[in-house]
Amino acid sequence: MEKIIELPLLILRRVALAALFSLVVSAGGAKAAPPNAAVIPPKSVQTAEKKAPATQPLKPVPAVSKPLPAPLKKPEPVKGKLEVSPARVDLNGSAARHRLLAMLSLPDGAREDASSKVVFTSSQPQIAEIKDQHIIARQNGSATVTARLGTLSAQIYVYVTGVGQSRAISFENDVVPTMARVGCSSGACHGANSGKGGFKLSLRGYAPELDYVSITRQLRGRRISREAPEKSLFLRKPLLETAHGGGRVFTKDSAAHATLLGWLRQGAAGVDPKTPRLTSLSLLPGDRIYKANETQQTVVRATFSDGRSEDVTEQALFRSNDEAVAKVSEAGKIVAGAPGATAIQAKYMDKLAVLRVTVPFPQKADASLFKTRNNYVDDAVYAKLQQLNLEPSGPASDADFMRRVYIDALGTLPTAAEARAFLENQKPDKRDKIVDEVLSRPEFASVWALKFADLFLMRKEHMQRKNTIALQQWMTNQVRENRPWDKIAADLITASGSTEEKPETLWYISRQQGKPGGRGWIRHHELTGEIVSQVFLGTRIGCAKCHNHPTEKYTQNDYYHFAALFAQVNGDGEGDPVPARILPKDGGEVRHPRTNQIMAPQPLDGTDLKVPDKEDRRVKFMQWMTEGAGREAFARNIVNRIWARLFGAGIVEPVDDLRSTNPPRNEPLMNALAKDLIEHKYDLKYITSVMMKSRTYQSSSTPTKTNRVDTQFFSHYPIRRLPAEELVDAVAQVTGVPDRFATYPLGTRAIELTDVELGSASLDTFGRPIRIAPLDCERSNAPSMSQALELFNGDGLQGKLKNGEGRLAQLLKTHKENEPVIEELFLATFSRRPTLVETAAALQAIKTAPNRDEGMQDVLWALINSKEFMFNH
Repeated sequence: MEKIIELPLLILRRVALAALFSLVVSAGGAKAAPPNAAVIPPKSVQTAEKKAPATQPLKPVPAVSKPLPAPLKKPEPVKGKLEVSPARVDLNGSAARHRLLAMLSLPDGAREDASSKVVFTSSQPQIAEIKDQHIIARQNGSATVTARLGTLSAQIYVYVTGVGQSRAISFENDVVPTMARVGCSSGACHGANSGKGGFKLSLRGYAPELDYVSITRQLRGRRISREAPEKSLFLRKPLLETAHGGGRVFTKDSAAHATLLGWLRQGAAGVDPKTPRLTSLSLLPGDRIYKANETQQTVVRATFSDGRSEDVTEQALFRSNDEAVAKVSEAGKIVAGAPGATAIQAKYMDKLAVLRVTVPFPQKADASLFKTRNNYVDDAVYAKLQQLNLEPSGPASDADFMRRVYIDALGTLPTAAEARAFLENQKPDKRDKIVDEVLSRPEFASVWALKFADLFLMRKEHMQRKNTIALQQWMTNQVRENRPWDKIAADLITASGSTEEKPETLWYISRQQGKPGGRGWIRHHELTGEIVSQVFLGTRIGCAKCHNHPTEKYTQNDYYHFAALFAQVNGDGEGDPVPARILPKDGGEVRHPRTNQIMAPQPLDGTDLKVPDKEDRRVKFMQWMTEGAGREAFARNIVNRIWARLFGAGIVEPVDDLRSTNPPRNEPLMNALAKDLIEHKYDLKYITSVMMKSRTYQSSSTPTKTNRVDTQFFSHYPIRRLPAEELVDAVAQVTGVPDRFATYPLGTRAIELTDVELGSASLDTFGRPIRIAPLDCERSNAPSMSQALELFNGDGLQGKLKNGEGRLAQLLKTHKENEPVIEELFLATFSRRPTLVETAAALQAIKTAPNRDEGMQDVLWALINSKEFMFNH
């Protein structure tokens, strides 16, 4: 760490000392293809066409890159491999079109978009015409499309059917996505909760049947005209031919207008259950590495239940997770920007697809800095850093490492004696030993019990204070005994029986959102579903309660299928307001609020659990989550939470928002940790030790010139302020004066409190959560003026410094010389000895104070007010 010392100035002695011992921690910047198509003889193609019906998908033909015979003018030599995607195109209907992508793979492994450089030619332009990098259907038949770039070439095959036949325009597959694309059904327009201008659509078209009624039936059907479709209000308003609050949305020559007008001319048919369903979405060309300002056109391909695939790029909605790294246009064109990594999303109907953009930093990283590795964590982290040209920082000092380990694992500081012993230990394995030691201590369990108390919304007004104490103590005991995470989760989620004898049943007690018809304070099954999804799977499904999730694949149907898993849970017995027992009762129907359909109990992937009516659905769900298809998400969620505890940020951020459209910052790292946890039977202490023993965790918090701007890829240890409870406990420990919390025994640590409503100005000031939502972001570490004043001149700290029974008073009685006391204070606060300059400055401050006691109080006050004390580094 960089240490900056300034001499005392002006009047206030302690203000000077705060600057004197404020050790500035540098934060290191703000956080801030398929293969080419093989050549098939035309006769083979014609034979295949004759044998296959027009509506039957033909078997894709693999593509290969093949040098062409030398033309009359010798082409320029090009190194690499040319690929065209998709490998096969099926066009159905007159003027059906599909964009072609040409990617050049270079010898160094890089890939670039060559679509604008290649020359596309069609072997049968009267069947499949090439125009503006699109292949357009003209006649039924087949053709070969060849892409040439210098000496390289690649081919794909195109099959055209349905030309000359009338193509039915589907309301759900064509009209609804078109309205979403032009913004009609967005949250800022008619998709708002109350609609706009008396016209309401479902958000992004999640309920087509309701949208059809709004368009064709409401306003006495005046929005459309079947006799004169082009005069429909439904078209004239977005064309601005009549007053429209949203202005002109499209023009008459646009694809959107053609789709909507065509639908009206065909009779404005409604939702048809026979219409092929969208089954999957893909975003081409997939993940790749970019140079700054490099562009890439994307193609969105939709596959339907009848087997056909279409280019829906013009109907899709695009979004970048980080526009500083990469922007994406409405047409799906990516422009790379600043160094970093991000994801590009494409949404069409209720499906999403993602590709990842990586933009390396311009400098070259020193390969020698990546040689020291402790385990697979470093392998994954360093591979990503090398890909980005980022260097890792050097190792942390012993003092910084020990203090870091204690704070992260135990939520407390090492004592002066513990710090001294570690610093004097010369054994090469002492870091691994100290990790094993702290993970075996009981405070580790208290840290995680507090974490889950926050996420389980444990407030006395929700479940009574005695129950919060019982449940948090149960959770503490589970972690202390190192019970596997899957067993802890199963005990909570499938809890049944006496609420007096089985504290885990209290997990279902809450009057925050009561269950209709439930006996006593039983939490509503919808809220239970949201908590289970978010806390145990890292997935936020709350948005899907009212409409399809805007940034994830989950639909409103998925939400209520999931809630049905917990609808059997009810109270029983004479307990009031808390029931005597928690029991899964028969029945527990959940109806969809829009369709009134009874929703079968299903996990988020739609798996049919086949639960008989009288069996506990939760048991089958736990088998799915810990042993079946859900175990990967279950494991990824908890390793991400542990990583966030140790590094201040998760591999996925926000830490409880694991979704396909928010991919991990380091996918191999996440996969390796999750796999290791599963193989070690969900042992939380084991996986924590793997992370803490890595070279990555033991890196210095001081950034290098090359990694200073990195806030995502763990090139150096991230600095962050101690959480509220841990900072309050740290002050109590170094002063030797415990806090007194009402109704709790003297000496109870803040991290052990179960009641967030308990009055504590210090805890509130430093950002303890209020526990009304299962969100990590409820806890705030943001700095404020009130925090500075609390430590600067708060009564609590002043009283601790002057306390005659405190650590400082005892040290002054024991040591007649000042140097040993100063050293002890530095070891207690910073886990290190003072430098010669710091010792001299402290002695000078004591000398100028009215007396020795006040001088030493000033020194300790300055240390507590320093950044080195308040921050984990």
